[in-house]
Parts: sequence; structure tokens; C-alpha cells
Amino acid sequence: MLGVLSFLFSNIYYKIYSLRLDDSLRILFFGLPSALIVTSLAIQDKIKSSNIPKLLLLIGNASYSIYLTHQIIISIATRVLIASGIQQLIGLSILMMLSATVAVSVGIAIHLYLEKPMVFYTRKLLLPQTQTSF
Repeated sequence: MLGVLSFLFSNIYYKIYSLRLDDSLRILFFGLPSALIVTSLAIQDKIKSSNIPKLLLLIGNASYSIYLTHQIIISIATRVLIASGIQQLIGLSILMMLSATVAVSVGIAIHLYLEKPMVFYTRKLLLPQTQTSF
């Protein structure tokens, strides 16, 4: 909570006074509160089990696939949607959200049907099998 409040205070103070922050002040105003937020979330995760929705866990697990594919998928999806003429009906903001949703969905599909099987078979091939002897 302290990190969030510090971050909000720093942002408001920065906007009100239109500060030009050098590197050391930027670290103080934004880096320290951000570090507090990340640290508190990490500690909270270790202390108690969280009830994170399965969809968010899936997106988190697929984040690397999403990262690798999002740029080209957003570009392709946006071009296809604009060519279809749907932009006049839904507007540019909704079109971009739809393109981002398509990119996340494709990234999840790549994670489930390409990345996970590749990791499974690579581990099976490269890691020695442990056998228990009685």
C-alpha cells in the first residue's frame, strides 16, 4: 500500500509542478515506489496462496509466446480488420483492442500447441531420467 501511495503521490507532484527530473530524482520519485510495489507483491505471494483467476495464470504462462508474436499478429489483425471495413462501424480504439485480443489469443494458442510440447519433449530428451532402485 505504501508503494502505491508513494507512486501516486510522486505522479501527482510531478504533474502539478511539471518537474524535469534528472536520473537521481526519477529513481527517487518513481523507482523506489515501484520497487516497493514489486517487493510487497513478491512477499505477499510467498506468505499466502493467492486466488488468481485461471485465465490470468494462462496469460502469465503464455507471456513469452505473446511477447514474441504480438507485434506481427497485431499488425496483421489490424490490416485485415481495416480492409474488412469494420473500422467505420466500431472505431479505431475498439479496433486496436480487438487486434490486441487477437494477438493475446494467438500467443496463448502458440504457447499451448507449440511451446509446451516443445519444452516437454526437449526436457524428456535432454534431462536424464531419474530411476528409483529398491
